[in-house]
Amino acid sequence: MKKIRHLLAIAMTLALVMPCPAQSNKNNMGVLQSPNKKVTAWTKSSNDTKFVLTRDKKLVATPKKAPKVTEGEQYTLKFNLVSAEGVHPEQVIITSQTNPKVDHWYVYQDWETGEYVQQVPAGKYDILAKWANWETGNQYLVLKENVTVSGDMEVEINANEAKPIVINAYHPNGELFKTDKYEYDENWNQYLAEKGNVNGVFGFIDIIRKSDNYSLYTEMAYGIPKHSINDLGDNFIYVQNRAYYIEGDEGCIYLNKFYSNGNNSFLENKPEDYYNYERDFFVSSKIGENSEKSMGAYFNTIYNGCCFQDGGIDLGSGNKIRLWVNAPFEGTKKDENLDLLVRPTTDDYQKLNIYEYEDWMTGELMYDTVPEWKHIYAPAMIVDNGTKYIFNGPSIDATMQFLEEMRDGISVRQLYPGNDNFSFMEDQKSSKFGDNTPINIFEKITFDGTDYEYNNAYMGRYGEVRSVDTEALTFKLKANGEEVTTVEGWNGPEPLTYANMNQYLASWGNPDRVKGVIDFEFDNQNVIVDGIQGRNLTTVHMDETAEDNTAPTMTMLQMRDINGKVTDRFEKADDGVLTFSCGDFKPCFDVVAHNIGFECTRPQVEAYYAVNGQDEWTALPFTEDADAYAPVAIGHIFNADLSQVDGEGWFDLKFKVSDAAGNWQEQIVSPAFKIGNTQTGIGGVKVGNATEVGRYTVEGRAISAPQAGVNIVKYSDGTVKKVLVK
Repeated sequence: MKKIRHLLAIAMTLALVMPCPAQSNKNNMGVLQSPNKKVTAWTKSSNDTKFVLTRDKKLVATPKKAPKVTEGEQYTLKFNLVSAEGVHPEQVIITSQTNPKVDHWYVYQDWETGEYVQQVPAGKYDILAKWANWETGNQYLVLKENVTVSGDMEVEINANEAKPIVINAYHPNGELFKTDKYEYDENWNQYLAEKGNVNGVFGFIDIIRKSDNYSLYTEMAYGIPKHSINDLGDNFIYVQNRAYYIEGDEGCIYLNKFYSNGNNSFLENKPEDYYNYERDFFVSSKIGENSEKSMGAYFNTIYNGCCFQDGGIDLGSGNKIRLWVNAPFEGTKKDENLDLLVRPTTDDYQKLNIYEYEDWMTGELMYDTVPEWKHIYAPAMIVDNGTKYIFNGPSIDATMQFLEEMRDGISVRQLYPGNDNFSFMEDQKSSKFGDNTPINIFEKITFDGTDYEYNNAYMGRYGEVRSVDTEALTFKLKANGEEVTTVEGWNGPEPLTYANMNQYLASWGNPDRVKGVIDFEFDNQNVIVDGIQGRNLTTVHMDETAEDNTAPTMTMLQMRDINGKVTDRFEKADDGVLTFSCGDFKPCFDVVAHNIGFECTRPQVEAYYAVNGQDEWTALPFTEDADAYAPVAIGHIFNADLSQVDGEGWFDLKFKVSDAAGNWQEQIVSPAFKIGNTQTGIGGVKVGNATEVGRYTVEGRAISAPQAGVNIVKYSDGTVKKVLVK
């Protein structure tokens, strides 16, 4: 069965973010610059928050005077919903023009009176009514703009004002997309009436108010209902994003975007604008090697830099992703722009959860299995004279929800524009996503300003996020020097795991706990690199009682050769340049505005290297790139060359970041980089001074040069080795 992912108002963020501005005009938009004048991030003022770059280069999210929740007299709005033929009213959405985060309501019919009634304070509102045809599923939307409320009033909204929006979506070959059409016979048995050329379609629908980038109406639709809508004013845009798909081994996803700035009711894509994105570029994790695979893509709706809907679709297409994108990411320089941001993904590991329940009729115990997938997500992909991968910080299951704005349970997020120090073009990628030992991004986040959660995200050299690693994680926790092994669950004590550690740490889950010094250990061995058992060992020390009780964290590690290619394998040490980033991030929260943000300060940093598997560390000199400082999502950026590394083979790295309060994080990344023969040897065996005298395929056929795949190599000293050539 098709797996469709839809993520709203949860910690799985598809982009690290800044809050949406209250106004999107040019006067309210600025560019944050470091003291050295290099542009490093966007910043936009809002009615609720301002952003200040302090002398020590902290980006501080400072709440302005909190918006005042209207008090005093409330006025009654009574809605007279006039229905068109065959349609039925379903809801009314009321949204304040001045304070939508607080003053907004969803109004449904009162079952006793049959009325649609809501009390609101005085103010100016935009009001949207929705009807539906219960037989066809078609929907009717009518928006009344600029409604001034200064007393009790009746508001009439007429469904007959809505006009059909016709959307034609085309295949790259010019065919109009058609899904299978089913009908029912006289006995209400379903049958296939007309065969389509795709297996299905789903997508996202939004009506966005331009002045504050607020979505008055949002919907995920499977099968995409037909919409009728009245003419919109200049301050609104109607948006649809669609993902058509073809299942099977040759499965493809076709992504399209459609929008209307007002009364344009006929929308279509151009087949010649498709970009074909077809890659075989994921390496499985250790636990995922023998698991069922499915490839797919996540995509975000982006308008004026604001991230709205996000979700994704998986295809049973083995290890290869096939995307056709008719909505290339066009950048963020236009005053108004609508884009899709696409992230290819693989379902790396599947497990079956077994649930026990009681049959409500017989009382018999029953069992059911529900599959759960763990993933590896590539960074965001755009088309800009070639495929480019944007590193915009931790995403998907990541921890640091930088400046995310929650609106009635729905996340509206400002898209962080990415960091050029870690972004790269397709031809700069030397290996597949997942073919390296990741770093661990461990941070503290808050959803309400009181309780906090601790999470980590494993991220590889290319910015790929490995949610699969938390499934294989070994986790330990000490509180005030004593190891914690159990936590109170729903049915009493249960073993402490990474999955339930926040239940132990949170006040709601453990109100009697004495706060103090906490030590975490995360041991991730879900990695095989070059036939070597990989490992990320992260230890974190923090004092909950200190004013600064948050440990710094790594945010990225990447290496490039002298030609700018992203790689961790170098012919000689002089060829390698290492770049890493980290920061001491302090979460902050504006209760009224519901803004989640972070302040960032520079931690103390140490870096070391050692021969793979040996615990003899040598300091690695590095310098800070002050021009590259990116306070949001990434923090402080450091560079080191590998010229001082002596010897050949695989090497490990160790980083320690600490703050003045005594909190610290240490990570061992093993293996991290290789010096010498850049062909990938299975088992990591060094040949020494022997020379190659013969090379063969696994079938025994002699070859004159290295060939992709496993090669059998015979050496002058009589040894024979298997070598994996990429």
